[in-house]
Amino acid sequence: SGIPLAQSLEVLGEQVGHKGLQTIILSVKEKVSQGSYYWESLAAYPKVFPKIYIALIRAGESSGALETMLKRLTRYLEDAEHVRRLIKSALIYPVVVVCLGLGVVILLLAFVIPQFEELLKSSGQELPGLTQFVIDLVGDGIARLDEFFSGIEGGADAVAERIKRASIAAAEAATQFIRLIGNQVRLLVE
Repeated sequence: SGIPLAQSLEVLGEQVGHKGLQTIILSVKEKVSQGSYYWESLAAYPKVFPKIYIALIRAGESSGALETMLKRLTRYLEDAEHVRRLIKSALIYPVVVVCLGLGVVILLLAFVIPQFEELLKSSGQELPGLTQFVIDLVGDGIARLDEFFSGIEGGADAVAERIKRASIAAAEAATQFIRLIGNQVRLLVE
């Protein structure tokens, strides 16, 4: 491409808006400037760069085809992001249907079943065992529904926050970094 890797990394370090990623890029640039292999410099950040990225860059660097490997890695990351978006959009409809279905069931259990209970009791008939079981279950369930959903919500929030902080930040940083390098290579080649 004609521009040394260290110089490209310096340009990327200046362009990136994320402070943490900027620090990593400039650190990688320093290591490369001091004679380290590019893949070794990336391997110093295992939480940011997955092993597969490092292995591909190592193979590209060893074979003298780093530019080609970076292009392939960039294309892979873009395709993976596209697939992620497709999966998210494909899951929206089933999630909405399930939520609506649960909402209808909860409404039936909360409002319709109690009315049937009053109607059957006012007619003086003894309720069948299964009907009485459902009415008792619904009555107890509605009383504890708020506690149940509060517990689920709290647990889900805690798990989501932990996952978000740990893996998503690292994956986004690595993806952005590789994309930036791939785009830089693309610009240099064109």
